[in-house]
Amino acid sequence: MIRNHEGSHIYDQAADGADPQLTWADPNTLFAEHARKLGVDDVHLYVYPPLLADMLVPLASLRLASAEHAWLLLNAIFILAATLILARMISPNRVRWFWPPLFVAVLLFRPTLDCLLLGQVAILLLLLQVAGLYFYLESRTFPAALMFAVITVIKITPLIVVVPLLAFRDWKQLRAFVVALAALLIGICFVNGEGLLRQYFEHVVPSMLTGVVSVQNRNLGTALQIAWQRTDQLPALRSISLFGKLLSLAVICYAGWLSRCTPRSDFARKTTVLMLFFLLGCCLAPVAWRHSYVLAAPALAVLVGKAWKGRMNAVEFISLCCFVPLVLGFGFTQWASNTGNPLLLDAAMLGPVAGIALTLALLYGHPRASLPLDEESLL
Repeated sequence: MIRNHEGSHIYDQAADGADPQLTWADPNTLFAEHARKLGVDDVHLYVYPPLLADMLVPLASLRLASAEHAWLLLNAIFILAATLILARMISPNRVRWFWPPLFVAVLLFRPTLDCLLLGQVAILLLLLQVAGLYFYLESRTFPAALMFAVITVIKITPLIVVVPLLAFRDWKQLRAFVVALAALLIGICFVNGEGLLRQYFEHVVPSMLTGVVSVQNRNLGTALQIAWQRTDQLPALRSISLFGKLLSLAVICYAGWLSRCTPRSDFARKTTVLMLFFLLGCCLAPVAWRHSYVLAAPALAVLVGKAWKGRMNAVEFISLCCFVPLVLGFGFTQWASNTGNPLLLDAAMLGPVAGIALTLALLYGHPRASLPLDEESLL
């Protein structure tokens, strides 16, 4: 539709006020009509910002099956590039032996497999995130700002990166981020028209903010809804949703306060804190399906290294051990949903709570962080 200059209609049904995340496209819409021409009779709605659709236009010149294969190949390349950059950050002196197991670990990470199976965009976001972190670690201000801006314009949740930058009082990086973000938004308006972006923020985003009450939506807000209603089969309560948003805001503010440091603090510590905030963003986002936890992979790689070297206290280690299996699920979340047992549902939703506890515990002691792992200190 973007390629055919019909982009103004990609949000037609998604902007009708109902949550578009799990809605099938109306057969009478132009969106569904184009899907049928491609041989897809039932299709979900497009709920990402316009930039992602613009970026995927080159794939629209291919047949549907070829485009799927191309996207899978691109995702494999994204994983390869992301793990190479991450290995260079974590262990630059031993990249050759450290990179292969890191690649396998990220590839077999359950959220990564979900992305590959479902065709999700989160692996591209992982590459942009890791590239931004690497540029930030190397004090390359504008390239880092551009990476963070692109990932924010594709999926709004990474905007959380502003909080630690404020805590660092890194005004130079913040200015670069704002300039890059403004440039991207202007570019989107130039390509697609100002109305499409306004339609997205005025209609699509508000309709998704309540969140979906499902054990598969792994975030703090859903955990509160299930804990209060004792089931995941009822619509979200507005009062609990509001309380969840306020509590999430309080967690973000507290984490930001814990992250404060002088402007001259080393970039290794700051980069590690940025990783933790991306992990925190996964746990607090209104929409946090398992595949979105791919963005927690860099922080987990560092934290597993810290645990391996015995540099974790009991609270951090227990939180890490709870967070990983509960977020991955291993079938437990689906089983809890099928049984409808309130205690099992509560246990299934402890994953994001453990992730929040892990992040705050790591930030609480004003950690002295250092990348790479080859060095003496880490968090």
